[in-house]
Amino acid sequence: GRGVSGILLQSRKHAACALRNLAAAPRRNKQILCRQVANGTLLDKISDSARNDPDSEVREKALAALNNLACSTTAEEFVKRAETLEILADSALLETDDQEGGTASHALRVLEKSIPEDDENYALLKPHLDKVAAAKQDITTEEGQAQEDASEGGAQEEAKEGEE
Repeated sequence: GRGVSGILLQSRKHAACALRNLAAAPRRNKQILCRQVANGTLLDKISDSARNDPDSEVREKALAALNNLACSTTAEEFVKRAETLEILADSALLETDDQEGGTASHALRVLEKSIPEDDENYALLKPHLDKVAAAKQDITTEEGQAQEDASEGGAQEEAKEGEE
């Protein structure tokens, strides 16, 4: 509706879109956004919207803002925030196969490429990467098994026809 709640929803949607667009700035500006805006809490606030906003469009735009902010110059800010990494991992798990390059998955890949494995911060990121990789592996294994079962079923049908 156009009541107060409708106006607030529109405001949240516009704010999320504006943040997503601002986050598409050059790397130096992304670093400033992550470290200095709102006393360095911008990532926390966007993460909160990505997790808790009741509107799916606002959550989606907040994830897009996180994705746009993820780069080599901001990776350290991301890994300091377990909640943000958890939101990205959980969202990546919800992305469907046709979203293989989905927003959350992409952000995690950018972070993974930005932090060397021998860096102490990589240990903060790795559990979230492993969680997504394990779930994606399970899905791939299940799909492969289903395809095998289907092809075996077809072969058995052909064998039955040959017996008659």
